Amino acid sequence: MVKQLQPPDPQSGQPKTKQQFEQERMLDVLFLLDLMFVREEATVKQIVDCLYDIGSINLINQRVPSRHLKLCARWIARFSKPAFRFFSCAGLGAIALN
Repeated sequence: MVKQLQPPDPQSGQPKTKQQFEQERMLDVLFLLDLMFVREEATVKQIVDCLYDIGSINLINQRVPSRHLKLCARWIARFSKPAFRFFSCAGLGAIALN
């Protein structure tokens, strides 16, 4: 099995192993995701809002048997959205800081 994937590293002169290459690429992906969350925060918030709307309706339709209870549950879901938005955006901020 050949471990050399790229030419030697210019800083150390040693060839990179597969594990080193994968680790560097993962760091690049994490860096790009961090930039995306910072720059596109409004887009991420909109996506989270849409997912909440779709998920809450689907969950209510699957789990609540009565039509009258579904109406009540949808009303509750609509008014609990600001609380969900607060906690989800706080979570996104924590992700962006790491």
